[in-house]
Amino acid sequence: MNAIYIPSNNEVVLNGVVGQVLRFSRSAGFGVIVTVMLFIFMCSLIAMDPPEIIEDPIKIIGVVMTDDRVIVDQPEPIEKKPVDPEPLPPLARITKSIESDGVEIPITIVLEPVVKGIDSGFSSGAAMAIFKVAPEYPRRSQSRGVEGFVDLMFDITPAGKTENIRVVYAEPEGAFERSSI
Repeated sequence: MNAIYIPSNNEVVLNGVVGQVLRFSRSAGFGVIVTVMLFIFMCSLIAMDPPEIIEDPIKIIGVVMTDDRVIVDQPEPIEKKPVDPEPLPPLARITKSIESDGVEIPITIVLEPVVKGIDSGFSSGAAMAIFKVAPEYPRRSQSRGVEGFVDLMFDITPAGKTENIRVVYAEPEGAFERSSI
């Protein structure tokens, strides 16, 4: 016959506590070993001679900005001839006399002309674009990767249209003038 050993409650509790103590002591021992190794590694890093710092000389690129374009004097502004104001119509006069108690009183009424041409305030000289057309990039310049700019001068009519468009300066010449105009 086989004998079966049944542990008592105290033995079960004791085995559980001993197991926990053994696990804790193994973990604590491993932690102490890792900590000591890290301290030794840090001390060896501190004791090392510092590495030599190789300094590269700073390279300064000399940039000189030049304005190679030729600035053409702007043509003299077109002088506007003063417009002679329209002659005012003769003032309307109404002359009447009133008799009161035998005394004649002359009355003259002068009617002044009505004010004409009241301005809306937008004719102060500042032009504002209402409609903008983006210029088309010339295909030949675009395929070659050519970039540039064009300075234009133009007149604005009272109706707001541009006229008398002139090229003042273009860089590079002949590439963008037509599309800018």
